[in-house]
Amino acid sequence: MKILHTSDWHLGQEFYSYDRREEHQAFFEQLETIVGEERPDVMVVSGDIYHTVAPSNAVMRMFTDSLVRICGACPTMKVVVIAGNHDSNSRLEVNRSLWSHFNVSIVGSIERNGEHEVDLSKNIIPVCGADGAPIGYVVAIPHLFNRAYPSWIDGQNAEERQQMFYEKIAAALGDTRQLPIVMMAHMAVAGCNLSEHDDSRGNLEYVAVSMLDTVPYDYLALGHIHYPQDIASQRPTSLARYCGSPLPVSFDEEYEHSVSIVEIGQHGSRGTCRTIPIVNPRPVVTLPREAADFETTLKELSRFPDGEKAYVRLHVKLDGVAPADAVERAERAVVGKACRFCCFKWERPQLGQVQAGTVADINEFRLLSPVEVAGQYYRDRFGKEMAPELVELVNGIYQQMKRNNEE
Repeated sequence: MKILHTSDWHLGQEFYSYDRREEHQAFFEQLETIVGEERPDVMVVSGDIYHTVAPSNAVMRMFTDSLVRICGACPTMKVVVIAGNHDSNSRLEVNRSLWSHFNVSIVGSIERNGEHEVDLSKNIIPVCGADGAPIGYVVAIPHLFNRAYPSWIDGQNAEERQQMFYEKIAAALGDTRQLPIVMMAHMAVAGCNLSEHDDSRGNLEYVAVSMLDTVPYDYLALGHIHYPQDIASQRPTSLARYCGSPLPVSFDEEYEHSVSIVEIGQHGSRGTCRTIPIVNPRPVVTLPREAADFETTLKELSRFPDGEKAYVRLHVKLDGVAPADAVERAERAVVGKACRFCCFKWERPQLGQVQAGTVADINEFRLLSPVEVAGQYYRDRFGKEMAPELVELVNGIYQQMKRNNEE
């Protein structure tokens, strides 16, 4: 069985207020070409389809139109999509019955039947050959917080529910075990490489590989961590991998992005894996690589090739206070260029690397008001000050919360 593994598309992300549809469309065009050339038996998309739980209609239409074209590039290919922590389970599943006509299975949640028993039937999906007979199976596990695993017995704690969940999946596979099995999941596996992981949606919860190894998978197709990497399984014949995101989601993701192609001969035999790079038409660039003084970095930005598309972050060594007009001067330096200035990465020798306006001392931090904290986050995120109306809105929310607490 031949598998195309991709994940963490983050459709609808605005990068420092810049729209990224051009990049996502370029990715989809490359993915369509890859599908047409590789002709996989199944494409698994391991979560975080969208960047937010409420994507715009335009973004959802881009997903729908692009996936239809990708399916058309290889009509025999099965597609399985699971929800990630950035996705809305119900929103992703709303057109599940329509997608089934395109040989696409969407799995956003774990369901219970009419007797309120956990129903795993939609989570174990056959992959069929030209004759309609199964050639393998996909076990589709959407993102679950550790506390959200279903319970079979009253009084189970989180770890017991997790363990029994994977034991029940293994039991549900039954006689399918003579065929290749792919298990896909959106989670953080203990021991994975968290290189520059963007944890903007909360703290990571880890699952031990030993718990996942309860399921007799041949390939574990993981999503959630953007850095592509293999994960060590306790079974020497099994492969486990994060394919990584196809596009960088932050400036610190300057490594090569790709999709993975996995081929499994038969159940119980170790498969092979290779990657296919994805070319980003607008990469992330930090200038210079080593921090320099503000004037030097500004000159580098001015010398950046006029026609080269990129998101640019300036890496500045700062001994004192940042220039008041730093953002304005950087924006002027890119006028007429194809690149987009986004933010600064300030580096103070005595404090290490910090973002603009960051408070490093806890006592100083305690003196800040919530509005000032929000202002510092906004400068870090967007490289500019909050508009007065936004400051007023944040302050209004804070004052309302104070009143509610007092009442």
